Amino acid sequence: MPQKYIAHVLISSLFFVIFSASMGKATDHIDGVFTVENPRIDLSDLYAFVKNDSPEKLVVVLNIITAAQVWERPDEDVAFEVLIRSANIDEVEKEINLSFEQKYKLSCVWQRSKFNCSSSTGTEVSGAINSENSQAGLRVFAGKRSDPFILNGAWAAKLAASNKIPEPFESNIIKNFNVYSIVAELDLVNELKINKLNTLAIGGQARNTETNLILDRIGRPEIANVVLQSKKGKDLRSLLNSEQALVVGSDLQIIIRQRIRENLDRYDQMEPAQYETDKDKLSNILSRDFLTIDPRLPCLDTSYFSLEAALLSDEKPQSCGGRSLKQDIIDSVYGLMVTGNPNNPISDGANTPTKPLKGEFPYLAEPNVGPKALLYSLVGRTISDLSVSGYKRTIVMLSGLGCMLIVLLLSFLGLRKFFHYLRY
Repeated sequence: MPQKYIAHVLISSLFFVIFSASMGKATDHIDGVFTVENPRIDLSDLYAFVKNDSPEKLVVVLNIITAAQVWERPDEDVAFEVLIRSANIDEVEKEINLSFEQKYKLSCVWQRSKFNCSSSTGTEVSGAINSENSQAGLRVFAGKRSDPFILNGAWAAKLAASNKIPEPFESNIIKNFNVYSIVAELDLVNELKINKLNTLAIGGQARNTETNLILDRIGRPEIANVVLQSKKGKDLRSLLNSEQALVVGSDLQIIIRQRIRENLDRYDQMEPAQYETDKDKLSNILSRDFLTIDPRLPCLDTSYFSLEAALLSDEKPQSCGGRSLKQDIIDSVYGLMVTGNPNNPISDGANTPTKPLKGEFPYLAEPNVGPKALLYSLVGRTISDLSVSGYKRTIVMLSGLGCMLIVLLLSFLGLRKFFHYLRY
């Protein structure tokens, strides 16, 4: 092996091990030790939007498994669920509270080559994986798709490690990743039995069907890995992920609210402009980890947090909220943290998903295939394993050390042969 290539391998390997451990914490897909060690239950993203030509149709997308491998499927002993409940906007206290009405639940399980979904209103939909099926007011697709998420992992790691906003540059660590998606189109009148459209709160969870324990949960984007991020404090992600969707226990919410408040102060120091929002009220809203959407308002590509932003600024909301598949959510979240306004995005430079989205159901592009997709998924999973302490990090680092030792040994043997040749 030529010496210059050996040097490149050694340097690249060392850089990869050191850099990956910090970079993996930046993405919402990898949110704690348990999801890293159990990737088949990992909820990576939650999206919600209404079809503007039909406001009574709510679309919810729940994505599962970070960098899904060719041989992987979501855990068959786990129900992947979407929970929806009416919400009330308190314009005096600047809060969005859950109503006391019974919540709607869509529960889906994966079984080898098929999926089964059932709702709390009695609708059941099933079919082959990678197909769509419908029944009454419920339409469901379940299968592997190209991950639409966009993240410059190197940029996010630099920002997390400093008090300065890095210059943006084009790099998408999610490139060529696949996920398993549940895409549900819900008729608000016929399926959710809503007689009058109002603000809705939406969350997702992974529930063990035998023990009923919550294994992972998701609400607002990047709560676990950006909003709750801390250099020194206790990792709160696993505690949050054990809570039921939509609801965070009062004791944990107090701790989360305090952490968010501290982080808002830290991010505020990165930007000389005046902060646009009351940080205490913003911390309170973010600590209640659920998406909000008002189907009576038009859904735009940049609608995320529009209901909350309008509430905090004493204005009338102009768009539905929720989360569009097209929104570069990382830019909006960092804009929210740094300036208090998601409409002042902080760009990381990554703007384009691996594949363009579709204009119709199920909206997400077909999965990435081929050697490149396989390689990217393996690297992505390795980054995931290195992102938190645990047995997987130990195995990966020992394997990496073993590879480096083999390269060193080959290098040494090659040098010995070279000097032996010069001598004789």
